Amino acid sequence: MELCDYLDPVETANTGITTRNNSIGRNIKTHTKEKGLPVLKKNGIAIIGIPFFDEIKNVNKGVADLVREKFYSLSMVSGNVNLTDLGNVKPGNSIADLYAALLEVTMTLLEKNIIPVFTGGSQKLAHAIFSAYGKTGQTINITSVDHRPGLSGATEENDPHPDYLNRIILEQNNHLFNYTNMGYQSCFTTNKELELLDELLFDYYRLGLLRSNLKEAEPVLRDTDFLVFSMSAVRESDAPANSFPSPNGLYAEEACQIAKYAGLSDRLSSMGVFDLSSTGVVNSATAHLAAQIMWYFIDGLSGRNKEYPFDKRKNCKKFIINLSHSDNELIFYKSTISERWWMEIPSSRLRKKLIAACSYEDYLQACNQEVPERWWRNYKKINF
Repeated sequence: MELCDYLDPVETANTGITTRNNSIGRNIKTHTKEKGLPVLKKNGIAIIGIPFFDEIKNVNKGVADLVREKFYSLSMVSGNVNLTDLGNVKPGNSIADLYAALLEVTMTLLEKNIIPVFTGGSQKLAHAIFSAYGKTGQTINITSVDHRPGLSGATEENDPHPDYLNRIILEQNNHLFNYTNMGYQSCFTTNKELELLDELLFDYYRLGLLRSNLKEAEPVLRDTDFLVFSMSAVRESDAPANSFPSPNGLYAEEACQIAKYAGLSDRLSSMGVFDLSSTGVVNSATAHLAAQIMWYFIDGLSGRNKEYPFDKRKNCKKFIINLSHSDNELIFYKSTISERWWMEIPSSRLRKKLIAACSYEDYLQACNQEVPERWWRNYKKINF
């Protein structure tokens, strides 16, 4: 089947496409009923709406379309950006149909080296996007920005729609190397969830820790393939219609900064803004913030430095830290292009050493004869 078989065209009458000349709406290539699907070019960006299914399985396309309207009204991102709107994924007659269509669309775009940016729908559909990576045989890292880790322990047997992370972990041929949660709140998270994340050697950052040093999100996102951004991570005052409104959470500016970091990541190849609504009805403020999150992601993408995979043989400085309490040494690299940092992780199982993204603070910690937690986590993953 062709890609257009899985996608409904954009209804341009309600998208604000007639806005000012420098707006996205005037410069984006759009899948319409009249013109059909635009020609897709490699290394482009594709906007894709996901319809909302409520518990009664009624379809509401208004969530993605309202985000699209706000997105089209924003100024066009500067730089060489090939931006296309492919419309909305066809819902079919069931959630299973929507899942299957989303998987096929994602897989097709990944094979063409096109970065899909999804909006609307529930983050539970992130499992379909992950499965598309599995079809290509790629092992990936997922980062989730959410108010809770999303690891409830539910399975298909006791919950017809368990959290996507549960479904991923339970898969036999698992292509997940690492999972990171950003912005979890202790009042919504059990100790059992955190213990399980530790057991799986996954990473998590509490909301307060993340907000106190937002720059620490950058190296995590630099090593991320798929970003799952739940609007439930944003406080209710900034995103009133999100699927789990709460007085605490990220500020709108912080959400956009995280999206900018994600866009700058040369490795990241897909992202989704999910959970805009729990009812299928989204208000203007929430849709506008979702649109701006997408905008900042694309703005970051336009400024990528093409440093993935990182090559330690060029455009970098090497730093060796000898640990006084052992015969080991920690090796760091600093890019002379972007001034970002990486660290080298030895492995007894891999044929070559792992080069993992890190921060300047990790380097300073090593200079103080302390092994950074980020180093230990990666070391355990590839040696035990």
